[in-house]
Amino acid sequence: KHQVRVGNIYRGDEEWRSNKILGSLVCSVKDIKNRIFLGNVAFSKFEKVWMKSKISLHMKIKIYEAQVVSILLYNCNSWAAPQASLNELDIAHRKHLRSILNIR
Repeated sequence: KHQVRVGNIYRGDEEWRSNKILGSLVCSVKDIKNRIFLGNVAFSKFEKVWMKSKISLHMKIKIYEAQVVSILLYNCNSWAAPQASLNELDIAHRKHLRSILNIR
């Protein structure tokens, strides 16, 4: 990967990219990676719900949307992210859905 140097700092390593404003990182790429991590943590907390056959699929999806998707997409309207980062978010979302549907 080619990095552009500005002064003595490489592009992407600037200090401002690690700042948080209203719970989101300023850098879209870092914020999406953080959202994926937090979404995976939230998803794992509901592992017993996803595995119970007594809970309907409709209810599982509603719980997933409320408890996981809301974390994954928090403040997404302010992202100016490259397609690769959005693809990572989509991969995490599909992985969660496959797990809920018991598709390996």
